[in-house]
Amino acid sequence: MIFIVDLFVLQSEENYMNILIYLENINYMKEKKVHREDAKLGVSRIHLLKRWTLSLVSYILIAQFRLGLRQKYKKYIILKKNFNYCGKNMKKVATLGPSGTFSEMATLRYLDTQDTPFEITLFRSIKHALNEIGESCDIGILPIENFSEGFISLVLDELIELDLVIMDEIVLPIEFSFIANTPNIEDVKKLYVQFVAKGQCFEFLQTLANINVETTESNIESLHKVMGAEADVAAIVPANSFDASAFSTVVNKVNDYENNQTRFLVLTRSSNKPQQDYGDRTTIIVLDDDDRPGLLGDVLLSFSKRQINLTSIMSRPTRKAFGKYHFFIDFDGNQHEPMVADALNEIKLNNNVKILGSYKRAKLNN
Repeated sequence: MIFIVDLFVLQSEENYMNILIYLENINYMKEKKVHREDAKLGVSRIHLLKRWTLSLVSYILIAQFRLGLRQKYKKYIILKKNFNYCGKNMKKVATLGPSGTFSEMATLRYLDTQDTPFEITLFRSIKHALNEIGESCDIGILPIENFSEGFISLVLDELIELDLVIMDEIVLPIEFSFIANTPNIEDVKKLYVQFVAKGQCFEFLQTLANINVETTESNIESLHKVMGAEADVAAIVPANSFDASAFSTVVNKVNDYENNQTRFLVLTRSSNKPQQDYGDRTTIIVLDDDDRPGLLGDVLLSFSKRQINLTSIMSRPTRKAFGKYHFFIDFDGNQHEPMVADALNEIKLNNNVKILGSYKRAKLNN
């Protein structure tokens, strides 16, 4: 007998009990002596995601599993434990909310590649989400760099202070739309836009005259602000995040660059990071604890003489005095490779170096 269970919506913990009740019914087969030759129990994938929004939605897919009466009890216990794990002791991932943000989209894309189920926890600000990694959440997925606007300073500053490391990265295509409750753009008096999105749509914003621009923490917050607002209110929001028929004016692709992309990092507490030697990109911070002439030059020389390619350098002020900066450096290679390890050890002789981790370079997947 083949059982196929497709469970698409779970709105409370009570639903997990329904699954277990279903599994208990397998005992009925044994009592009725339903016989079958040995069969393998295969669970193709369990993918469970919870969203803390107006409705709590979880998705579980268990495809084509077969139960044989021999060893049935043992397999049943294993499957039952898996469901108990998903419902009660599941790992948590922190990201920026509310539901529908690019951060949540990046999180869903990442979790789709993982075998371990995670519960998504949405936070109102990037800083709050970062600070919950290693506390209420096991990992976090947050933006670090935009194709046109560069690095997000807030995230860089938090990475200096927090005990976090990079596990992975995701690159997501980004497209914005302008929506308004009035058919005439000239009538718009106030526009909501997320503080990072504002820079990515700068040229479009320049075409809007006499509009009060108010920044928000997330793109979906901008969407919520304009929904049901007065006729003179507008917002810049992610494309496909809204019902076009609900607004009098919709202008698509208002981002400055058509191939706009944002890079997201998968972060965890340093003590929780699994060992991995396959990463082809490494990120470090050279902390300016003792400024001296030639500090940056010596660091760059350690890489260049070993033919190690640097992909980005970003400075952030120490906030202690003018002219003092920490340096974020991305480069090709894994920290455990002999040539890279030699460079890092040389840099550490005269500098305080924080290694954020080696990880696999992301590729854009539309």
